[in-house]
Amino acid sequence: MNRSPQKFCSLGILLGICTLFQMSGCSDLWMSSLVTDKRNCAIAPAVCGDFEECDYLTETCKPLPPPSCPLISLESVSPAIGTRTGGTKITITGSGFQGEMRVEIDGTPLENVVVEASSQLSGTLGASMASCGPSAVTLISACFERVSKERVFSYSLDPLQFDDLPQTLPSPAGTSVQQVLIDDVNADGDPDILGVETGSFRTFLSDGVGSFTTSAPLALGSSLFQAALGDITGDKLLDLVVTDQTNPRLWFLQNSGKGVFAPQSIAMPEPLRGVVVTDLTGDGKSDAVVVGKSGTLYLLTGNTNGLTGPDTVANGLPMGSQFAALADVNQNCAVRSIAESGRLMRAGQERADYVTETAAGRDVGERSVPPTKGVPA
Repeated sequence: MNRSPQKFCSLGILLGICTLFQMSGCSDLWMSSLVTDKRNCAIAPAVCGDFEECDYLTETCKPLPPPSCPLISLESVSPAIGTRTGGTKITITGSGFQGEMRVEIDGTPLENVVVEASSQLSGTLGASMASCGPSAVTLISACFERVSKERVFSYSLDPLQFDDLPQTLPSPAGTSVQQVLIDDVNADGDPDILGVETGSFRTFLSDGVGSFTTSAPLALGSSLFQAALGDITGDKLLDLVVTDQTNPRLWFLQNSGKGVFAPQSIAMPEPLRGVVVTDLTGDGKSDAVVVGKSGTLYLLTGNTNGLTGPDTVANGLPMGSQFAALADVNQNCAVRSIAESGRLMRAGQERADYVTETAAGRDVGERSVPPTKGVPA
C-alpha cells in the first residue's frame, strides 16, 4: 500500500502542534479565561439570581420581566376583631386575588393563607401580643403590589396580662390619692395619670415606656370630692373639673397643653359632690353637670374662656346625692345617648335622664335641660 510522503508530513506537523499546545498549558489558560468572569451566565447559569435570567447575546444576567398580575383591592375583613394570641380564622374579600398572596395585620403575617377565589382568601391570625385596638390590614400580591386599609380589624386585650408586682409611682411619702384619672393630658400620645388627693391634685406624666414624671401638688383646698376630664374650651386639650364638698365652689383647671393646669374657682350656690363632663349642647365643647349636697342638679356650659353658669336643671333629688351619670336610660327621647347626640329632643325641648347615687341607693329621673343660646330647641 502506497502512502504519500506529503500526508505523513502533514500528520507530523499537526501532532507537533498539539504536543506544543499541551506542553504550554494553553487549554488550561483558555478554560480559566472563560470562568474568570463570575457573571458570565453562558458558562455558569447559576450566577443569575431568582428574579434574573441569562441573556445569551451579552452573556449577562437580566431582570425577569414582571409577571402579569391584576390590580388588587381589599373590601372587608371578617371577623373584625380577634385576640392577640392569634388562632382565629380570618376571611378577606376584595378582588384580583391569585397566586401567592401575603397578608399582614398590624405588621404580623396572616398564617396559612389560601386564595379561595379571585375575590376571597383566608388565613389564620398570627399571635401579636404587642398589638392592641384598631389595626391596619395590608395585602401583598405576587407582583409585590400592596394595598392597605386602616382600622378594619381590632386586636382585643384578651387575655389581659398584668405585672406580678404593681409599680409604685414616684409620689412623695404620705401622699393619699382618692381618685385616679387616666388620659393623655400633655398631647404626646401617651396616657398620663392624674391623682386627686383630699386637698390637691398632681400629674404623673408618662414617657410611654413605663416611667412617669411627677408634678408638685396643686393645692385646691381640703375637701375635694370628685374630678372629671373634658375639652371645656374647645381647643382639643383635656381640662379638669373638680368639685368641693365643703365650700360652695367648683374648680375649673384649664390645660396649657403640656399637662400644666391653671386653676379657676367658680362660685356655686352650695357645696358639691358628683360631676359629669360631656358635650350636652352640641357645640364641640364639654359641659359640666354637678350634684349639690341639697339634691340640686346644676349645669355649667363650656366656652372658650371656661365654664358659664350655673343653671339649675333639676330639684328634689335625694339629700346627700353623691355621684351622677348621664344617659337616655328609658329611651323615651331618642335611641342615641346624650354623649353621642349632644342633646335629646322630646316635645320640642331638650331633656336629659340622670342617675344619682346616694348611700341609700339610686334615684333615676328625667329633667329638662334649658336650651343653649344659638342652639335650636
